Formats: sequence, structure tokens, C-alpha cells
Amino acid sequence: MKQILLFFYTLLVYIVWITAFCSHYIVASILTAFMTTNKTQRFYELSLPFSRFAFFVLGQRVTMHGLENIPNDKNVLFISNHQSTLDVVMLMAKQPKRITFFAKRELSKIPFLNGDITNMGHIFVDRDNAKKSLQQLDMIKDQLEQGKNIIMFPEGTRSVTDEILPFKRGAFMLAARSKKTIIPTYIKGT
Repeated sequence: MKQILLFFYTLLVYIVWITAFCSHYIVASILTAFMTTNKTQRFYELSLPFSRFAFFVLGQRVTMHGLENIPNDKNVLFISNHQSTLDVVMLMAKQPKRITFFAKRELSKIPFLNGDITNMGHIFVDRDNAKKSLQQLDMIKDQLEQGKNIIMFPEGTRSVTDEILPFKRGAFMLAARSKKTIIPTYIKGT
């Protein structure tokens, strides 16, 4: 019985989140169509109520601790473990700074999600091309130098267990090269 309930809840989660992504994309595209400035900022801001509403409808409570440790006067590099596809959405919806993230290139093939990611100013990366990885680190460094807050998942992919996977070096190389403050972030239960 528990397996059946879990199946239906998982199905409901997918339906609600897909609806939220598609609805946001359509509404934000219409509302920002005639803007000439701050389009990515507005697209991002319009995603927040859709995400928060989806969390509310699904009864998914998010509690964040340590927000007082995030400096208000400078941009930062968030480095986090990665458990779920909801990690980025949760961080965007609940933490006070606007963040930019780097999505795997494969997500660019998903309609609506591709548009959401692109229009909010997030960037697709090719994880399979080592030569491109160094160029992409430079691109991320440029984003930090422009004052953006970046979230990176040094595990490189989601963990299917509660165990943290081995970290790849890129996020730490970026932190050393950019000399930005690192905010270590731990996500549990997504």
C-alpha cells in the first residue's frame, strides 16, 4: 500500500512541477515580451511565486538555517550537495539572493524548461567536454565578476542516496581564481 501511495504522490509531484514550469514560462514570456531592460531579472522574479505555490500545494515545507551568515554587501559562490531536481528551484524560491546556476546541456532539449533556464539568465554547460569545461569556468568567473551569485554542485550530478558523492575540482578552482566568498550549503531531504 505504501508503494502505491508513493507512486501516486510522485506522479502528483511531477504534474504540479511541470505545470508550474510551463505556466511560469508562458506567463513570464507574455509579461516580459515588451521589456527592453531587466528582462532576465523580471523573468527570474516571476518564477518565485510559481515555485512557492508548487511547494505549498504539495505540502513540501522548506526550512533554511543560517541565512544570517550570507553577506548582504557582496556576491557569493554557493557550493552545495545535490540530491534532487528540486534543489535549484528550492534555493531560488527560499534564499534571499538571486542566484545563477549552470544546468547540464541535456536540459536544453526539454521544452519550456529550456526557455525558463535561458530567459532567467542561467547557463547550460557541457559536462562531457573537458576542454570546454575550462572555458565554462571562465564564463562562470565572468558571471561572478559581474556581481552575480552562483550556485555550484561540485558532485557534478545528483546523489541517489543521502551520501555525498566525491567532489570535482571545478567549483573550488573557480573559488580560488575568483577570490569570492564561499557559502557552503547542505541540502537534506529533497
